Amino acid sequence: MTVTYVIQADTESLPAERNVSVYHGDTWSLAFQLDDTASTAHDLTGATAQAHAQDDTGADQAAIQATVGSDPTLGQITLTGALTPGIYGYDLAVTGPALAAPHAPLPSTTATGGTVASGVYTVATTYMNAAGETIASAAGTVTTTGTTSTITVPAPSAPPGATGWYAYVSQAGGSTLTRQQASPSAIGTALTLTAPPTSTGAAPPAANTTGTSVTTWVRGELVIEPDIA
Repeated sequence: MTVTYVIQADTESLPAERNVSVYHGDTWSLAFQLDDTASTAHDLTGATAQAHAQDDTGADQAAIQATVGSDPTLGQITLTGALTPGIYGYDLAVTGPALAAPHAPLPSTTATGGTVASGVYTVATTYMNAAGETIASAAGTVTTTGTTSTITVPAPSAPPGATGWYAYVSQAGGSTLTRQQASPSAIGTALTLTAPPTSTGAAPPAANTTGTSVTTWVRGELVIEPDIA
C-alpha cells in the first residue's frame, strides 16, 4: 500500500516524503489517497478510519477526525481536528470491512480428462483479502463417474476488497474438507481438479479474519503555527 497526498489545504509546501505538513492558525485539513502498488486507488467501501495525535512529549491529544471520501472507491481520506499551535505526530489506521463468505458453489464434472474416481464430492469456497480469510461457504456437491473424471469449481463472484479465493473439497463420499490450492486463485478464475482432491490441505478457517486487521497505517507530523494574518 502506498500513500499519495491529495490536498494540503492552508499548508506550506514541503516534500511529501517527509510526511510533514505546516498550517497557520487552527483551521487545517489534510487528505490522502490510498493506492495499491500499481497506483490504483484502494477501494474503501465499508472501511473505517481512525486517527489520533500526540504532542512533542508523547501525550495523547484530542482525537483527529478521519473521514472516508464521499466516493469510497477513490481511496481518499481526510483528517481534520482542533489542535492548538504546536508540533504533533499523528497516526491514521484504516481497517477494511469483513467479507461475507461466498455463496454455495455449483461444481461440475467431465467424464474424461482426469483421474478423479467416481463418487460424491463435497465442495466449499472462501474469500481472501489483505487481512485474512472468510469462513467456508455453504457446501455444494458434485457426482463423478468412472475413473477419468475432472472436477471444476467455479470462482465465486467478486465483492469489493476480495483478492483471491480457495476451494475446499472432500474425498469421494467423505465430509472432511481440505484446501486444494497452495496459494489463492484469482477472482474470476475457476479451479479444475484433474487428479483426486488432496487430503493433506488445510481445513476451512474456524473464524472470519478478513476484517480484523489494519489495512494500512499512515504516520506523519503536523506543525500548527499561530495565525500570521
